[in-house]
Amino acid sequence: MSSIPFTPLTQTAGIEALLHMLRLQPTIESNIPSDVVFVSIDIESASWLPKSHAKQGCITEIGVAVLDTRAIRETDPGPGGSNWLQFITAKHYQTRETARLSTRKLDRHGAPLWAGDKFEFGRSIQMPKHDLKDTIVNDLRIPDEERSVEDGAESSSMTSSCSRYRDVVLVTHAWENEDAYLREQLSFSYTEVGTISGILDTQILERFGPRPGLLTLMGKYGILPLHRHNGGNDSVYTLAVLIARGVSCHLARNGQSTGDHRGAEECLLKLKETIAATIGRCNHCQRYGHRISQCAEWLLTEDGKSVALKQNKGDKVLLLKTEDVELLGGRSGRAVSTIPCKRPIRLMADLGDELQFPSLRDASGSSGSSTSSRSLESQPAATKADNTNTEPSVPGRPTEAIEPSEQVREEPSASEKVTHAKKGRKKTTYVPLRLW
Repeated sequence: MSSIPFTPLTQTAGIEALLHMLRLQPTIESNIPSDVVFVSIDIESASWLPKSHAKQGCITEIGVAVLDTRAIRETDPGPGGSNWLQFITAKHYQTRETARLSTRKLDRHGAPLWAGDKFEFGRSIQMPKHDLKDTIVNDLRIPDEERSVEDGAESSSMTSSCSRYRDVVLVTHAWENEDAYLREQLSFSYTEVGTISGILDTQILERFGPRPGLLTLMGKYGILPLHRHNGGNDSVYTLAVLIARGVSCHLARNGQSTGDHRGAEECLLKLKETIAATIGRCNHCQRYGHRISQCAEWLLTEDGKSVALKQNKGDKVLLLKTEDVELLGGRSGRAVSTIPCKRPIRLMADLGDELQFPSLRDASGSSGSSTSSRSLESQPAATKADNTNTEPSVPGRPTEAIEPSEQVREEPSASEKVTHAKKGRKKTTYVPLRLW
């Protein structure tokens, strides 16, 4: 596919256009209108996988953050543009094909290279990779409601095909990376979108030598780098850096101090509170979309267990589900999650030599091994509830396969039994986690 002539504005032209679009200086002659929508895009990939892995370099997440300049017309920017950040909305898309992939590797600053389950500004959305292109195109085609009303007053025969879209300015950090992912993996065409008026690269706007990283710019403008390398979070941080840069340039040109940038982080915290008030946020796992009483992680804590025992009368059981998954380098391993079961059952489990869990107590009440789980003898449900001390991962959260170096090699006893659900070559094991 031939290269598309869409490139970011230079530093001088970009700053002039940014001040023009934020209406921080008198109107200037520009090909970019002032009435625009900033759309920040950040793409994460499985670049941390070995080159021999089939998914190496594949897109894993795309974050999209939006700021409409119409929303900030009547609002004072505040210190570092912090008052404008409350109008940012964000989305976080994850590819279903790579949802189970994760890593514990760190970048050169010590931050995890994978934070796919740590979206701070809403709920993550999983979808097949082949749906990403149309989804991003739709996000870049924003209907112009004001123009539609004006056109509707002039002509009542206007059809949906005549609807108009807002002018969009793409915002990125290190444009060449996002450009390569969009074109090469999604066959993305900027001309096909038809709404892109310009591109701003925060790295270019700030560069006076070596290209600064996003972490450096966040530190400059007082933005806490919480859960970076999450596409949704980084798209918001990139947009916040852009706004702070524009306000700083405006103040500097007027001979004013750029002031204290701590207001940016405070405003982002308020934005999270607003989102939490709308869709809910768990105080335990910090994820959106559910309350603490519905949190599977919290139900495994002592407080959660006591509440569950009071609310249930022996008619539920939580099972630990393990599945065969593909590890790095073509090896196999296991992934862990939990599932509910409606009826009380009595299971004995064999974890074999592939998994490592906190200790379980046997039927006599004595502690099992500290590095591997023991069998659960048949006993009343209420007794087993107190004899379990396992904390697995949570449904809906990508679980990381356990490396062979972390596995426990312990032979199962003869009395242990296994419940398997086989499908093809994959094996699924269900282990009773706690009985209510």
